[in-house]
Amino acid sequence: MWNPYLEDGNVVFYQNKEDVLPYNTTSQNKRRKNYYELALNYTKSINNIHNISVLGLVNADKSYYSEYYWNDIPRSYLGTVGRITYNYMNRYMAEFNAGYNGSENFAKGKRFGFFPAYSLGWSFTEEPWINKIIGDRVLSYGKFRFSYGVVGNDKIGNRFLYLPDKYVMGQYFYSGWCETGVIYGLPGAIQEYPIAYQGAAGNPNVTWEKSTKINFGTDLVFLNDNINLKFDYFTEDRTDILITQNVVPIYQQTGSLALNLGHVENRGFEIELGIKKKTGPNSRIWVDMNYSFARNKILEMDEPEQPYEYMMQTGRRVGEIWGYMQDGFFMTETEADAYKEELWQTYLLQNPGADKSSYQAYQLFNTGYDVSAGDIKFIDRNGDGLINSNDEGYLDMVNFPESMFALNLGFQYKGFSASLLLQGATNYSINSRTNRYPMPAKASIPGFVLNRYTPERYEAGETIEYPRLVNTNDNWKYNGTYWIKDATYIRVKNFELSYTLNSTIKFIDAIGFDNIRVYANGLNLFTLSKIKTIDPETSDGVLQYPRNRVFNLGISAQF
Repeated sequence: MWNPYLEDGNVVFYQNKEDVLPYNTTSQNKRRKNYYELALNYTKSINNIHNISVLGLVNADKSYYSEYYWNDIPRSYLGTVGRITYNYMNRYMAEFNAGYNGSENFAKGKRFGFFPAYSLGWSFTEEPWINKIIGDRVLSYGKFRFSYGVVGNDKIGNRFLYLPDKYVMGQYFYSGWCETGVIYGLPGAIQEYPIAYQGAAGNPNVTWEKSTKINFGTDLVFLNDNINLKFDYFTEDRTDILITQNVVPIYQQTGSLALNLGHVENRGFEIELGIKKKTGPNSRIWVDMNYSFARNKILEMDEPEQPYEYMMQTGRRVGEIWGYMQDGFFMTETEADAYKEELWQTYLLQNPGADKSSYQAYQLFNTGYDVSAGDIKFIDRNGDGLINSNDEGYLDMVNFPESMFALNLGFQYKGFSASLLLQGATNYSINSRTNRYPMPAKASIPGFVLNRYTPERYEAGETIEYPRLVNTNDNWKYNGTYWIKDATYIRVKNFELSYTLNSTIKFIDAIGFDNIRVYANGLNLFTLSKIKTIDPETSDGVLQYPRNRVFNLGISAQF
């Protein structure tokens, strides 16, 4: 920790604690990584009935990245791993793993974490009595699986969060107040000295983030291996997630601390179905499908109390979208005035004797410019008769897919084959307005401007898709349900046709090839989605370079 003092009229700094790391500002752009590992593995099979294996492993890692912050201090990790497996005639299976890992990111006493895991399996079709009842032609393979494990994460932002940050020299800002130094002396003969203050306090209790994962699964193979079914149900409980302190007592003058307070749970399932069938001596078909669903919930994030429930993130999903509830836009002045009157009556009930002449329902718009034809209808979520920031909150929509699915099918007849891959996602939404909505000195999508509301276009009966464009009533500025659209999509990801000439053809055999394959395929051929202005696979509605539609023609030969 560096402290200032005055010496011969100059400010000098001295360090009074040797355990605080200095900051090296050099940049040498050098990298080096040293990795050490020692492993001992033992396996034993007793009469091909009992199969046992034991593994012990120790590893150490030291990395030098001189171009980063704290660049004179290498990154160091140390870990030990143990594993024991047992297999009884491929019928009963058990495995136990344990890791004891250390990280330099935490203080002494917090650096090492213990992370156990175990799994159990039962191949019930290996039971003779089950095989007699069902028969291997109906169910040729069946297995139940269970696993439990705890994993840790130490890559949680800045390094050495348990140590106080460096002192900052210069201006000090606090709640809008700015001080450039400390002033000494009498009026007319004052002297100002610069100040230094601690950038951030360390937290010696910071430790590993933990994730407890549980999985129940089954594998089934039916009808002479023609049908494969796989199902998994999983849970994940993430605890001690590192967050920045949100609730800061007024007496805590060190700023927000890094704390292991976050807690998120995740639940979901995955299912895979594969069908393959030989339809003749030279033909076959195949179909593979998969579907997954996962939903999370924030249980703790040190969130301060909010005035309204819809502003609280705790209890909601990670990635929920923030904005206003909206319901289309007004086509006529009559519609807009009716809604404004409805809001006024609500406001008047809570503010008896209010002056209507000074009332403005849409306080989001410039003063003196209230809701009118062509404006979006904002919902008064808190019921105070005003449209303002108090109506903004979470919209019960997430910006990443909770469900994903794919279908791969094809057939082969003699040398000819065709295959099709479809993929898609659902249970999520994105901002169709994109980051290129109309505003001065900023490029936009032409349809936003050409298909906007104007009185002339409305009177002419033209199709109107978007609100009006005026500087005073900025309908496009605010995120809301009018712009947030269901991003469900299905995409033809790949389609391929091919024909293979093999060595049974005299010409192919004569030139010394085993086979020659001629093929044509296309990628990203077609997408079905309600969203037309942006790729539904994009992140958070940010307009990016579109995915290319690719066509290939080719010949491959084997010899």
